[in-house]
Amino acid sequence: GCEVEPDAAHVVLLAVVVAVVLLLLPGLPCPPQQGHPEGGRE
Repeated sequence: GCEVEPDAAHVVLLAVVVAVVLLLLPGLPCPPQQGHPEGGRE
């Protein structure tokens, strides 16, 4: 099977996910949680 330890795999996956999220964050549209008046939150 895989010789890579599950902990190491999780760390790598987390790092990749965080990196992707940080890279995509500036490209994503303004989320409704930013503070839009018509967000629909009561």
